[in-house]
Amino acid sequence: MGPVAKSSTLPMPGNIIFEVTYRCNLKCEMCYLKDNYLNKRHNDELSLEEIERFLDSLSGKPNIILSGGEAFARSDIIEIVAAVKKRDMKCIIFSNGTLLTPDRIHSLVDLGLDSISFSLDGPEKIFEEVTQINGSFSRLMRNIDYLIKVRNDKPKITLSCVLSNKNIENAEYLLHFAQDPEIALVSFLHLHFVTHEDSIRNEQVLHHHDIFPSKPAVNRLQWGSDVDLARKIIGFKDLVQNYPKVEFVPNLSDAEILAWYGDPDNFPIKEYCFYPWVTSRIAPNGTVYLCQNQVVEMGSLRKNTFEEIWNGDEYNKFRRSLRMKGMFPGCNRCCKTKTYTREQFPELGFPVVFP
Repeated sequence: MGPVAKSSTLPMPGNIIFEVTYRCNLKCEMCYLKDNYLNKRHNDELSLEEIERFLDSLSGKPNIILSGGEAFARSDIIEIVAAVKKRDMKCIIFSNGTLLTPDRIHSLVDLGLDSISFSLDGPEKIFEEVTQINGSFSRLMRNIDYLIKVRNDKPKITLSCVLSNKNIENAEYLLHFAQDPEIALVSFLHLHFVTHEDSIRNEQVLHHHDIFPSKPAVNRLQWGSDVDLARKIIGFKDLVQNYPKVEFVPNLSDAEILAWYGDPDNFPIKEYCFYPWVTSRIAPNGTVYLCQNQVVEMGSLRKNTFEEIWNGDEYNKFRRSLRMKGMFPGCNRCCKTKTYTREQFPELGFPVVFP
C-alpha cells in the first residue's frame, strides 16, 4: 500500500486496541481468532522500538488496550506497558492470566497498569474443557490471588465469561466474584459469530462499495438454531439483574437474545455504528484495521503514521459507506452491538476503562 492520502481530519480515537501477538498458550474452542490467525504469522510482530515510535506519533492520549492472542506470550510485554505508561496514557490488558508470574505482577503494579481483564469461563472442570489445557485454572486463580494481594488501587480487575452450552449451567459460579470488593466488574459475553449467509452477503455489500476485506477474524460458523441456549441465557440474565457489578455484552433484550441464537439467518442490526469514528485496531504486524467483523486493512504503521492512516482515504471511504448503509450484514451479532450503537454513545466510555 502506498502513501495514505489525507482527506479530512478526525480527532484521535479514544481507544486503540493493539493486538501485540497472535500467539497463545491455550486452545479455547470459541476463540474468534482460532480459524485464521491464532498462533500464525508471529514472525513479523512490531518490535518494541516500532511500538515506541507509534506511541510517540500519537497526538492526544488515547487509551491503549493490549490484547492478543495472549499478550503475555510476548517476552517484552512489560516493556510495552512501560512505554505506554511513560507517555501518560491509560493502559488496559486483556489476558487469560496463566502466563503471569510474581515478577511480572509486581512490575505491572509498579508501572501503574490501569486495568486488566481475565477470561474465566466457569469453574475448574468447565474452564479446562474450554481452554483444553490441564492446570490452566489453578494458574489463573493463583495469579489473581497474588495480584489482589500486592496491588493497591491499580490495576482494576475485571472478569469475562463467554456464555455457551458448555458453561451456561455453571455460569452462577462467577457471581461470587461479582460480590467480591476486589473485582470491579464481571462481564458475560454472548457468543460472537457471523453466519455463513451473512458472510456471503457482507462480501457482496463491501464489493458494491469498492471495499475489499481480508480474512475475517471472527469465526464464520454454520450456526444452527439453539432456542434452548437462548432461554437458558434469558433465565440466567433474570437471575443476576440485581448484581450491580455484572454486565452482559452486548446488552440484549429477551427478544433479541432469542433472535441472536434462535434465528441464525435473520438478526439484522437496524442501527448505526460509531466504532470506526472512535476506536481502531492494530494487528501484531502493524496493520491498522477496522474491527473483528470487518477486517478491512486501512494501512500499515511500518509505512505511515497512525494519524495519517486514521484520517486517510481508506478509513474515510469506509466511514462514508457505513453512514450510507447503516450497518453491514457482517455486523450482525457483533460484540459491540448496543455498546457503540446505543443512543448514549459516545458519552459512555469503553467498558474496561475506569475513571
